[in-house]
Amino acid sequence: MGRDQIYQEVELGVVIGKTGVSISESQAMDHVGGYTLALDMTDLDLIREKVSKQNRNDTYVILCDGLLVSHSAGE
Repeated sequence: MGRDQIYQEVELGVVIGKTGVSISESQAMDHVGGYTLALDMTDLDLIREKVSKQNRNDTYVILCDGLLVSHSAGE
């Protein structure tokens, strides 16, 4: 079944470089491993079908295969 309404937007994807719990705002950038481009796609037809059911919206993300490494990565 084809879909007629796919919303797309390009976003900056943040790649997490190291794990953490309850990270403070001042420490957040220490956990960023790098950045990539992401194409966020949302199926508007599916969202409209699910609105009455109160389900979460389904989206799809395609990531670029390149990675810009953060300065704090590897420290």
